[in-house]
Amino acid sequence: MSSRLIRVWQIVLLGTALFAVGAASAKSIRFVTEPLPPYTYLNGDKVDGPMAQVLMSACARLAWDCELKIMPWRRSLQTLKNGHADGIFMLHENSDRRRNYFMSPNIIVGRYVVFERIGMRFEYKDQGSLAGHTVGAYGPSGTSQTLNEIASRHGVDVQIESDNVTVLRKLVFGRYGNDGLALMNEAVGLYLLKHENLEGLQEAGEVEQFHYGIGLSRRSMTAQLSQQFNKVITEMCVSGDISQILARFEMPASPCNP
Repeated sequence: MSSRLIRVWQIVLLGTALFAVGAASAKSIRFVTEPLPPYTYLNGDKVDGPMAQVLMSACARLAWDCELKIMPWRRSLQTLKNGHADGIFMLHENSDRRRNYFMSPNIIVGRYVVFERIGMRFEYKDQGSLAGHTVGAYGPSGTSQTLNEIASRHGVDVQIESDNVTVLRKLVFGRYGNDGLALMNEAVGLYLLKHENLEGLQEAGEVEQFHYGIGLSRRSMTAQLSQQFNKVITEMCVSGDISQILARFEMPASPCNP
């Protein structure tokens, strides 16, 4: 093959590769999430909240056409599994999720705390202090996974519920027994206590601090697109743009990890 013909083929292949990357970048990227105020919620017909605003800002910088949909968590996971979505948030990173998703840098700091009924005088000191208690949590979720890990070491009676409101209501009405407790994201718990008019509960201690990020499906997104996305998230963190967005919601930003 002549050098001229080889050069022509190189140009063709390069053009094809650039077209493929450009087409992938320009396509509509579909993200799913669950209703989890104050983190994610519907504002009219638009998905809103701190993570949604960070995500849409990143999409604008990448010139991606991003579509956000809100649905129950199990349905969100199934939608991604079926290939009908490209990304999901908010994710608490673990080994299973790293296998299924390209994970973004950490974006929002969260805390898992124990809630108790007022008057119990339970004080959380360490995971062992939950031994012998019935503890409710919402699942499947990062919260329920954390609780199950604690239970495997310390003999906790785990009760998994379909939503966080059910957990708090059962705790209020003593459905977990006289020594019953609940494990929950602190911001979610405090929001629900206020907006669902639930009284008689208080925090009993912090179990774990963690971070939320965004996952891109390994099925429909490429490592190259993930690297582009993560680069923009990191730049937004270092510039302080993420902190400014989260400050509007009184949410703490995760430390930057260039």
